[in-house]
Amino acid sequence: MVALIRARTTDPVLETVIALVTPYAAYVLAEGAHTSGVTAVVVAGVVLGRSGYRLTDARIRLQLQAVY
Repeated sequence: MVALIRARTTDPVLETVIALVTPYAAYVLAEGAHTSGVTAVVVAGVVLGRSGYRLTDARIRLQLQAVY
């Protein structure tokens, strides 16, 4: 779901907020389902990190790199 949102976003600030909130949301949702929150964050990071070049343009990736 996050990948679909990120693919349609063109605003760098909104993209940065989504990128920072995604791990927290993955953790909270996994803990709510009584599963490992840490594993959920790692899986979300791997999946989104692997497809990041297809989800955003270079301008947004440069800003995300500066924030991280």
